[in-house]
Amino acid sequence: MKPLYLAITAFGPFATTETVNFDDLGEHPLFLINGPTGAGKTTLLDAMNFALYGSSTGDRSGASMRCHHASSTLETEVTFIFALGDAVYRVDRKPAQTTAAKRGGGETSRKPTALLYKIVTQTGEPDEWETELLENSLTDVTKRVNELIGLNDAQFRQVVVLPQGRFRELLTAKSEERESILASLFNTAEFRRIEDAVRERAQQVNSQYQELKNQLKAQLENAGFQSVALAKEKLAADEEPIAQTKQELEALRTQLEQAQKTLTQAEELSKRFHSLAQSERKLEGLNEQAEVIAAAEKQLSEHDAAKRIQPEWLDFRQSREALSAREQALHQAQQQLEQALQAQQQAVVALAKHEQTPAQIDKLKIDVTRFAKQLEDLQTVSATQQQLKLKTQERDTAQGKMAAIAVALEQTTDAITGTKEELNKLNLAVQQHQNTEAKREQLQSQLKQVQQRDSLQQRIKSEEAALVEAKTPLAAAEQAMKDAQAANQRLRLRWHQEQAIALANELSPGEPCPVCGSTEHPAPAHATHDTELVSQEQLDAADAKLSNVTAELEKLRLKINAAETTLASSQQQLKAQLQELGDLAERSADTVQQRLDELATLEKQQAQQKQTLTEMTSRLEQLHEKAQKHQGQATELGTQLHNVESDIKALESRLDTLDPDKTLRALSAESIESQRNATEQQIEQLQTQQKLATEQKAAADNQVAAAKKAHETSISEEETARARLQAAEKSWLAKLAESKFIDADAFTKALLENDVESQLKQQVEEHKQQLLQVKTLIAQDKEAIADQEKPDLSVLQAKVNELKQNGASIEHILQSMLTKQEQLRSMITEYEKRVAESTQLEQKYRVIGMLARTLSGDNQLRMSLHRFVLAILLDDVLHEASVRLEQMTNNRYRLVRRETVGDRRQHGGLELMVDDTYTGQEREVNTLSGGESFMAALALALGLSDVVQSYSGGIRIDTLFIDEGFGSLDSEALDLAINVLANLRASGRTIGIISHVNELKLRISKRIDVLRGVGGSTLRVG
Repeated sequence: MKPLYLAITAFGPFATTETVNFDDLGEHPLFLINGPTGAGKTTLLDAMNFALYGSSTGDRSGASMRCHHASSTLETEVTFIFALGDAVYRVDRKPAQTTAAKRGGGETSRKPTALLYKIVTQTGEPDEWETELLENSLTDVTKRVNELIGLNDAQFRQVVVLPQGRFRELLTAKSEERESILASLFNTAEFRRIEDAVRERAQQVNSQYQELKNQLKAQLENAGFQSVALAKEKLAADEEPIAQTKQELEALRTQLEQAQKTLTQAEELSKRFHSLAQSERKLEGLNEQAEVIAAAEKQLSEHDAAKRIQPEWLDFRQSREALSAREQALHQAQQQLEQALQAQQQAVVALAKHEQTPAQIDKLKIDVTRFAKQLEDLQTVSATQQQLKLKTQERDTAQGKMAAIAVALEQTTDAITGTKEELNKLNLAVQQHQNTEAKREQLQSQLKQVQQRDSLQQRIKSEEAALVEAKTPLAAAEQAMKDAQAANQRLRLRWHQEQAIALANELSPGEPCPVCGSTEHPAPAHATHDTELVSQEQLDAADAKLSNVTAELEKLRLKINAAETTLASSQQQLKAQLQELGDLAERSADTVQQRLDELATLEKQQAQQKQTLTEMTSRLEQLHEKAQKHQGQATELGTQLHNVESDIKALESRLDTLDPDKTLRALSAESIESQRNATEQQIEQLQTQQKLATEQKAAADNQVAAAKKAHETSISEEETARARLQAAEKSWLAKLAESKFIDADAFTKALLENDVESQLKQQVEEHKQQLLQVKTLIAQDKEAIADQEKPDLSVLQAKVNELKQNGASIEHILQSMLTKQEQLRSMITEYEKRVAESTQLEQKYRVIGMLARTLSGDNQLRMSLHRFVLAILLDDVLHEASVRLEQMTNNRYRLVRRETVGDRRQHGGLELMVDDTYTGQEREVNTLSGGESFMAALALALGLSDVVQSYSGGIRIDTLFIDEGFGSLDSEALDLAINVLANLRASGRTIGIISHVNELKLRISKRIDVLRGVGGSTLRVG
């Protein structure tokens, strides 16, 4: 990422719009951002960071970066153009802010906005370059910037922008804090997720294993067994009782089967006796119905004879009914014909009355036309009168408005004069207090430095106390070591002296001496008293005690050396900080805070005055606009009034032309309209009556013709019906004479209704079938019974019930035994299956549990997987950093990672050490002096920048900004640091340094000067 152009408006201490074209500094420059404290040097970095990510490099939000010197109508905005390879992008971003409303008075709150463009062509000035919109929302712009640059906000501040006081964090951070920083920069959360996933899986497997073990134990306890072997023995022992019970049940079932067979045969014979008795009783009943059946058969025979002549009788009856109907129809047709003739005569008379109607209608239509013309003329006159009335009212209204505007214009002019006088007074008051923001930032910086001094002095006091405390037991420890050495020497001397006695005690008469080989021992050594000899255990204990006392003393001395080193480092840092503070070294934090409080009160008053000034300025602008508005309204009303007077004269002239004698104006539209409507209704009524009479005459003629035709048809049909009746009567009488019936009444009595006929036939047929069926059943039952006696079923049934009850009891016992056996067998099978699963889970947990503990840091290195990955990455960073640190320190210092495991209770792997080639030893990084600490932090930041780039998908960062810190370097160290940065520039990087150190001005020619002024800061590039 390479910056090309930066424009900031109403941002930080910059009240208007300031721009930086980085091409003006040359190709890959090493440049200085210079200016006094509080002028806004760091604000340039804040602006670039805000444009890209919506936040500053420090703790301030984008919304709090608005300049207090800026005009209330000017919006805070940052435009940043940068290059990524061959592609060029532009970001426009505005924070949430409150500005003056564009219309009317008061203020308006504006939401934050962000726009991301891709530069298409680079013609003209940077703000004129042609663009293509990529994103237009806050979230989308920030997300797209992360994707393009390959760094998030935190990574950008660690790799590109090294903020004031922040880039030393990685050097001096604790191991846990350094882990968090590196994890964020290198996005190694995936490895932590692997640790968590493996640990969770191990916990799941262990939980499943423990749960299964508990289930197996509960399963045996619920079954009442202490082991599965006892359950198997119980299963085998139950086989014999079950077999015996099955044999008993089988024998009982055989007896039951025979008893049920005997009972079934007896039940069948008993049914035969019962059936025979029923059939004999039914036969007696059928014989008693013989006379009724004979009568029914006779009635059915007479009905059949009557049905044979029934068609002729039906034809005769129907013909007689048809003649009666034709006679009635003929009578009705005669009446309808007479009525139609009468209606025809009435219609002729009615039509004759309307012979003069057409002439009446023509006369009335002339009257309607006359009324319409008169109404049209009257409407034109009324419309003109209404227009004249409206114009008169419009003239009166305009005259009233003209008078009101004249009064308002005079009042507005007086208000403008008074507001100008108040505004001049307030401007004089505001100008007396300027540049408070720069003073406040300067005092805040001084307060922070003084507080750091106080904190460092307090730390030195604590370290001095700790050193005194560490030295306190030193004399006792040295005396203890001397005592232990003396005791050890005495014991060893005594041991050597006692070796001859010990050797003499082991001599035996006639045996060779292990020293001289003689078999004679004339004067062996003897102990002079009863003291026991010194043993090897006593010597070992004395050596161990001396070793422990020596180790404790050495540990104490190392602690004292570390405390002295830490104290010396802190004192060196305090000395450097006091030199950097200069005149502030003797100033207390309370004094600076008091000045800050006084300045805050002054700023509050100034803010109120500025707010009042803004409101009055806005009010004056509104008054000028109001006066101009009144003047425009007066001009507009004058023109309107002239036009209205002309319209009134034209309307009065038109009225005189339309109604010269004013007769139309005496009439009303309602009366004319009423006369025209009445005439039109009369015309419509006459037309309707004439049409109705004509239609009635035509309808009467049609009805007469239809009635005559119907009358003729009825006469013909009546004659046909009479002839048919005569023929049907002759045929009926002939058939009746040939039948067995003496007259027509006998014939009709013999006829039966259909349902009666069906009932009689069914009754006769059912009697015949029942009689045959009963006789057949009686014969069958007698043949089946033969010579047998009726059996006693109760005795046989009791025997069967007894056998069933005994069988059910034994079967229940057997089923209970089988169920328990199957349950026990299933339990054993399920138990053995679960035992196999438990074994598998146990083996699985041994593997995954060990893996989870190893990945979580339970190993010899005390390093988790996540820390192991970060340690590898940190080694790469330290390698790159050490190359530059050696250049800046004349090959004295290298940054290394502590390989040894310290406290076994804590995780390690990310602790930083300094390899000092002058002493040949490694020491803590916090033992470096202020200048050395700055160079180490700078080298670490540069190395981190290189490595992050290499691990960020090949993205190249062509720019690096460093904010302050050079004031702690002496002249030689400053030259070495500048040389390192110059080498970076030679490799194609743009390096920007933010500092107010005067020596840097002499060494760096390219500069961006931040100039502080009363109304805000400005920029000068050169």
